[in-house]
Amino acid sequence: MTESKELDTIVANNEYQHIHLLLSNRVSLIVADLEVLKASVYKSQLSNSDKQRIIESLVALEPTLEHKPLYYSVSKTSPNWKNTLKDLNDEIDTMQKSGKFDEFIEDMKKQCYKFNKAA
Repeated sequence: MTESKELDTIVANNEYQHIHLLLSNRVSLIVADLEVLKASVYKSQLSNSDKQRIIESLVALEPTLEHKPLYYSVSKTSPNWKNTLKDLNDEIDTMQKSGKFDEFIEDMKKQCYKFNKAA
């Protein structure tokens, strides 16, 4: 659709700019990872109430365009990097086999997006 000019595109410099374009009605939709967008808002200097308002206003369309797996990285300059990498991979494997991996990820997301009542 973009190649045939049925859909106009705007290039944004970062996820937070994507959000700003969307919430200011300068664009109708954005193509981005919803969790990355939420993390960008969470890391911003906005008040907690503004962060929560923005995060609650973001909605992912279904079905997703594409799923890209994420990977952990361990620097080879770190002491014991091979052991660290093996430990990570072993733990992920154990959690996946027990069915706890997805639950763990969801719990971590919830912790990330909790907002302090004070701000």
